[in-house]
Amino acid sequence: MDKIAATYNLDNIPAELKALKQWVVWRIEDNDPKKKVPKHAGTGEAAMSNAPYTWSKFETARDNYLGSKTGKYNGVGFMLSEDDPYTFIDLDGVRDSETGEILDWAQAIVDQMDSYTEVSQSEEGIHIIVRGDKPPGKCRRDQVEIYDCKRYFALTGNILGGRDIINDRQGQLDALHSETFGGDRETESEPVGKPVSDLVLDPNTQLPPLKIEELRRRKGFAKTYDHKREDLPSLSEYDLSLANYVAREGGSDQEIANIIIAFRRRHGDEKDLKKALRLDYISGVIAKVRHSDVLELLPFKVKGLVQLGTEDAEYVLNLEDGTSIPMGETSSFLSPRRAYQRLYDAGHVLYPAAVKRWPEIAIALRLLVKVEPTVTKLEEVQQWIISFLARGATKPKLVDSEHGLGSAMSSDLAYDRIGFAADKEGRLFLHIASIIGHARMTLGQNLSQKTLAGYLRRIGFEKLRSVSIYRGESRSQISVWVSPTGFLPSEFIIKEVEDTSLLAEVKGHSEDEPDEPADPTARALKIVTDELREERKL
Repeated sequence: MDKIAATYNLDNIPAELKALKQWVVWRIEDNDPKKKVPKHAGTGEAAMSNAPYTWSKFETARDNYLGSKTGKYNGVGFMLSEDDPYTFIDLDGVRDSETGEILDWAQAIVDQMDSYTEVSQSEEGIHIIVRGDKPPGKCRRDQVEIYDCKRYFALTGNILGGRDIINDRQGQLDALHSETFGGDRETESEPVGKPVSDLVLDPNTQLPPLKIEELRRRKGFAKTYDHKREDLPSLSEYDLSLANYVAREGGSDQEIANIIIAFRRRHGDEKDLKKALRLDYISGVIAKVRHSDVLELLPFKVKGLVQLGTEDAEYVLNLEDGTSIPMGETSSFLSPRRAYQRLYDAGHVLYPAAVKRWPEIAIALRLLVKVEPTVTKLEEVQQWIISFLARGATKPKLVDSEHGLGSAMSSDLAYDRIGFAADKEGRLFLHIASIIGHARMTLGQNLSQKTLAGYLRRIGFEKLRSVSIYRGESRSQISVWVSPTGFLPSEFIIKEVEDTSLLAEVKGHSEDEPDEPADPTARALKIVTDELREERKL
């Protein structure tokens, strides 16, 4: 059985890979080391090779892997994209994990490629990364796998033979593919789409002027065809957008292929044009466009999909009737059950066929997406907590250790709220129930404690333990959450806290405290609380 290497050297991973937002974390499932399942580094939901919005920055993936104290994740991985220049070669079971000895034929491939090479997680395999396009045809035979897209690979940074630089190796890659797979031109194991056999892919194809003129009358087409859209980061996304315009006008598969070729000839280089001449790629674009007919299953007309932010993005579905429906974060948007509930809450009931095909609908909606950089919900939570503490009436009390939390957090019970505590390392200690009311006013009235807890986890908070708080002689147990080190600026922490004043505050008001909280919001909340108590007495 495979094993997992005890240590990785992630600093050794090439900087050019780290610079790309194509990273995931992965973990072993079913106790099978061969079953390394990729996960979104931010949400923990499934990461997909054909869904860039489930990928993250290297730093996010690294920090979530290294910060997983319970071993939730087993490493980081890189998603190969059609838009990057890399090909990944995986040699499986060719190295003795004890002696480091490598099979002769595998060593010959390592020498032939002479590019970035590392030892795999099992310590029995070898990974090689080169710059170059994998020739069309098979991807795997026996112990050799070669991929340049639609795959992710777990990386270790455990460099082999000092080969720590990625090199251009198109010629060597062509030779290796030919030697390994011979003349077998079988379709790749995960083709982008079923090939459309009657397509003619002519690099010099010309679009009829009348057709272009007709398309230019459609809103947004000219900006897309002229390569002037800031919301489309890659040529592949331009291809999809152009293909959708053609398909909506009743265009044929051949017309879709022609416009992509013409577009890439105008705005790309030789390599970009070469990609447009690949039958598997063009067929994949056509397949995705033809899937867009699933939108007819929806009980409303869709105007567009807005993506709010990039990291931990949220989605808003805009309908042609002018209404907007929040669809939540990526995991909620992709979930048929959650999508159904959100649409139901907005007054729309999905037909059973639409629920069944929601993954396809989500893909079709993604083709309409418009990205709007904005403050995400997580950033909003983080900013809100700091601003809430900055009001002045909720100053965290300084503790030397976690053993002093009970006294520090009991200090605000005179105002019917559980206090906050902090230590000299800038960690904030809080109780979720004590802030949920304020959070709902800022973040949404339907916010639950469970949801807020999820947000706190994703900005680094951890559930610490239960502590005892006191009101006079009464004692209660509360769950305490703690932030990462350095979360709180130093000005939010009371430097000195006398035990006598703490005791005074627990029993009632300290002599130096005013009878009412200084903060207007806190005073208003106290008045409402007092009125509710009086009503209960009556």
